[in-house]
Amino acid sequence: MKKPLAAALGLALGGLPPAQADAQLVRAPLPSGRSVLGPSFAAPLPTLAAPVSAPAALPGFKPTLALPVAVPSAKVVLPAPLPNPLPQAGEGRVREVVQPHVGVLRALTAGQVSFGRYFDRSSERGALSACADHDQPGAFLAEVPAEPAPARGWWSSAAAFLRRTLMKAKTDSMAPLALRSDPATGRLPRTARPESYDLHVTLDPDAGRFSGTVKIAVDLDAPVKELSLHAVGLNFSKAAMDGAALGLDALSADAAAETVTLRLREPLGKGRHTLELAWTGELGKHMKGLYQSKAEHEGKTENYAFTHFEPTDARRMFPSFDEPEFKAVFKTTLSGPERLTLLSNMPATKTTVAGGVKTVSFAPTPKMSTYLLAVAAGRLVPQTRKVEGVDVTVWTRPSEAGQAGFALDAAEHALKSLNAYFDLPYRLPKMDLVAVPDFAAGAMENWGVIFFRDSALLVDPKLSSPRAKRAVAETVTHEIVHQWFGNLVTMRWWNDLWLNEAFATWLAYKVVDRWQPAWNTWLSFDARRQGPLAVDALASTRAIRSKAVSSADIRAMFDGLTYTKGGTILRMIEGYIGEAAFTEGVRLYMKRHAYGNTEADDLWAALEEASGKPVGRIARDWLGQPGYPLVKVESLSPDRSRLRLTQKRFTSDGRPEAGRWAVPVQLAYERGGKLRTHTVLLDGETAEVTLPGAGPVAWVYPNKAETGFFRVGLDEALLAALPADLSAGLAGVERTGLLGNLWAEAQAGSSPLTRFLESLTRFKGDAGRPMTEKTAAALVELQDGFLDEADAGRFARFAEELLGPRWKDWGYDKLEGDEDNIARASALAAYGRASQDAAFAADLDRRARAAAVNPSQVEPTLVGPLLGLAARRGGRELYELFMAQVAKAKTPEQRDQLLRALAAFRDKGLARATADYTMTEAVRPQDFWKPWVVLLRNSAVNREAWGYLKANWAAIRAKAGPRAAAVIIEGLGGVHDLGIRAEAEAFFADPQNMEPTARRSLAQSLEFMATGAGFEARERGAFSGWLRARYP
Repeated sequence: MKKPLAAALGLALGGLPPAQADAQLVRAPLPSGRSVLGPSFAAPLPTLAAPVSAPAALPGFKPTLALPVAVPSAKVVLPAPLPNPLPQAGEGRVREVVQPHVGVLRALTAGQVSFGRYFDRSSERGALSACADHDQPGAFLAEVPAEPAPARGWWSSAAAFLRRTLMKAKTDSMAPLALRSDPATGRLPRTARPESYDLHVTLDPDAGRFSGTVKIAVDLDAPVKELSLHAVGLNFSKAAMDGAALGLDALSADAAAETVTLRLREPLGKGRHTLELAWTGELGKHMKGLYQSKAEHEGKTENYAFTHFEPTDARRMFPSFDEPEFKAVFKTTLSGPERLTLLSNMPATKTTVAGGVKTVSFAPTPKMSTYLLAVAAGRLVPQTRKVEGVDVTVWTRPSEAGQAGFALDAAEHALKSLNAYFDLPYRLPKMDLVAVPDFAAGAMENWGVIFFRDSALLVDPKLSSPRAKRAVAETVTHEIVHQWFGNLVTMRWWNDLWLNEAFATWLAYKVVDRWQPAWNTWLSFDARRQGPLAVDALASTRAIRSKAVSSADIRAMFDGLTYTKGGTILRMIEGYIGEAAFTEGVRLYMKRHAYGNTEADDLWAALEEASGKPVGRIARDWLGQPGYPLVKVESLSPDRSRLRLTQKRFTSDGRPEAGRWAVPVQLAYERGGKLRTHTVLLDGETAEVTLPGAGPVAWVYPNKAETGFFRVGLDEALLAALPADLSAGLAGVERTGLLGNLWAEAQAGSSPLTRFLESLTRFKGDAGRPMTEKTAAALVELQDGFLDEADAGRFARFAEELLGPRWKDWGYDKLEGDEDNIARASALAAYGRASQDAAFAADLDRRARAAAVNPSQVEPTLVGPLLGLAARRGGRELYELFMAQVAKAKTPEQRDQLLRALAAFRDKGLARATADYTMTEAVRPQDFWKPWVVLLRNSAVNREAWGYLKANWAAIRAKAGPRAAAVIIEGLGGVHDLGIRAEAEAFFADPQNMEPTARRSLAQSLEFMATGAGFEARERGAFSGWLRARYP
């Protein structure tokens, strides 16, 4: 690797006084009188200044080269105001540019204007970028490579002059630095960078322990006397540097920073060094780090060991530079009991067995981040398929082998599609997909060995529902997208987590939709979008790119805003610039940054280069501020061809909030009997639009296919013009989007609930999946939150009007198309709740019993609704029947359905029994939260459930772990009981009870509880009046 010669380059504009160098500090005064401090040579250097001619395009710009200081990451001044555009960078690596009193800085990246925060990249042309949140405004960092690059313009001349000067300087007298974690950023210094890890881990899942040794090749940019790296819960037994043993007293741990610091007797010189460490540890219990898992095999419990390192848990298995930017090569060796299958990221190169211990050595990985390393150990069996030269293998427990085929099909299609989409072949010789018995996340994209919760990978050809199959296809594809977007190219820091997750979310749906167009995949994406739309309307929301310092901060960013709001923004941008330009820009980005780290601006620069459109300006509005707009549309002409668009921030309770976005609005409309689309960029508060074409406009809907992340408000004339007739062209997802917008406006108090109800009934003839699912969801919401018991009969008639005809057409037998089967399941769940027909209820109970004992007797999509409906009316005898079936469940889906059904019984004693059951070993930690969310939202028993949770919270956290505890706290948002809200706020105000990763989730849940209760109280009377008027 080429080692850059670090140097600070000060540019004085208009006579900035030259900085002074002394033995300890460099002080570069700003015009305001402030100084930026940085370490300097131990011996003073003369101040150097070299006038550089200004480009003709920058009159009055007189840059001066001043004070070369050969230290890594040194800071010097770049005074304000900066010229715009900045001159093109000819060579070198510019790390940070901060301009005083400017919120967003302009800089030149590869010849194009872009915005940014932190940049550290070598490229053919070099780059400038900006850092708007640096703690010392006015700082400017530069690195200049020791070998010259072709000169380009004034910047290259300046850099060449600086290089010639600095090559004469002696850098070996530089003062030693202490390289510890910075508590303000949560990050290790950049002076030490790992190049490779030679790692050997010996594990025993039965004993619950492991040991390890590692040799880390570290490259130092400057001499150091202390070196910090990450480690948590490891007991060290050896430390050596460059082969020289060090006493263990040279190691000191910082539990808060999750680091261990090595203190050296003599300064360690610049260059390559080898750090050796040995340690022991215990397998974790909460599905993070290297942890123990249990599963049944032939009637006996067996132990397994797996890893889950994202975001900051590699440090729990081995000492490491555990940050995404510290990419390195990993050569892994695993040892364990002979009976175990041992897996890691790369293919095995050597396997030996001695004394009952198996040792497997794996090929070195490409350069990658620590969180992508993975280990699996247990009784696993493979099914392998060769796909475009890659060995694709699904690994399962022996009893699950028959459920691996569909995942193999999905993986084959995804790999072929993504090889073509990125125009870069998958880089590893194998791709393993492993079904893990206990896994905290849905899945994890470890490079070359992807881990899945069993329900996210396994599909029974006969018993699994179409919805379960689709979820598996989306999850498998999502993780395979990460093999490029996340693994090959990785975000620099966790504030850009969305770069990984939003892209994988969006592209997975796109790939699956092309594979199975009949699945209506984008409808599922739109349903997923509703959660983040609700969260992002709260006062407690956050910007997608948010500050992330602690591990708790980082974990909290794995939410719907990162995944789904981010994915919708990408979809919105693709719609704005066009699919071809977007794909070209993504390919350019991947090839430019392969094996490297990036920030959002790198992606925007590539998309701008490909499209010629201001992608960065649009995207920064959406990433850098919380919330989203309500786009209101008014007709300005009788023929609806002229429109006024107005934006303001949408809030769930109608409170005024500042915010403005550059909004790509795709207007779908019908004119002259043809469906058309017109795209405009609404980047001000208001704009007037004339729709192209001749003749009157029949109707307009301003969010085609619901591709935008915003709410829509139509005036009465435009709302009335929307067609109820299915043949008129308004897409099903647009109808559901319209209803979602009307519901949200009613909740915010800007539109009456009756306006939503009239539109809902207007579309009652639409029996397609989109409207059936939306209708069913609305009926459940209305019944749970707004219904007066005195109106139960009228509500049953309302449900009969909306869903009765289609339910009677469908019946219980398997339908020809999966879309109809899925729609029918949603209809049954809502229709069955509202019905007061005793014979219908008895039939439901009979079918539910059959589904619990032998689910193959029932069409798979109906199993879950039948179990839930029977539980709502059932007693202890039915409860015990369901309980007995949990351990016998043949698929993960069936197990989940039974657990949720146990929590749906409305008897308080049975609710207590379910809560007790979750505390036993029969309920896996990964599944713990599923019945608990149902218990808390079951209005008949939620006070008892809340009381149990408070009394047993410490034990719940100990069993379920922090992730499940956070999900339970998030689940409280669906409890619209102000008494429970007050108790929850007080309970979690005690630091002993608060789960650190759930602080924002708690604030959002409390806000959901308040806004939901207020909405229901405000509109309950109006709903009753509407029902009584319609069904006298």
